[in-house]
Amino acid sequence: MNDIKWYVIKVINGHEKKIKLYLETEILNQNLKNYIIKILIPSQEVYSIRKGKKYVRKKFFFPGYILLYANLFHIKSFNIIKNTSGVLGFLTFKGLKNNFILPQSIRKNEINRILGKIDENKKLEKLINPFILGEIVRVIDGPFIGSTGNIQKIFKERKKINVMLKIFGRTTPIELHYMQVKKTL
Repeated sequence: MNDIKWYVIKVINGHEKKIKLYLETEILNQNLKNYIIKILIPSQEVYSIRKGKKYVRKKFFFPGYILLYANLFHIKSFNIIKNTSGVLGFLTFKGLKNNFILPQSIRKNEINRILGKIDENKKLEKLINPFILGEIVRVIDGPFIGSTGNIQKIFKERKKINVMLKIFGRTTPIELHYMQVKKTL
């Protein structure tokens, strides 16, 4: 168990999820969960609004790379990773020993920084509540762009707010996503 360390493998860009899924099924099929503990693609969810609709996509921190927490000195686990379609090789390696490539593990401070960045993004996503009841906001996206109004309700779990906007001379409550409005100073 002392040989379990973090490693980086290079993969074909855009195939990270597919390769991860394949490796996870191979680990189960070959009963290697004691040798390949975790496969990780560092990413975060990115929200955007186009034409009034909210889109969520994953943005990879390191496109074309996958992190492994594994014992790669176990021949069977090393061969499964090395021979997986789409895997280009290891980020670094120490050299050769008896025609066996010795992969270089990531230093502890590097992996802590990477894992900390992932945790930090998850915490930020949960903590962000940028609006206060009664606050005046300006609409920056959607059909009511340029309008201003004050916040009547906040729906934290859906990341939406209810804003009273003046439309055709009447104040009307409109539900908008956080990303569709901006605080006025």
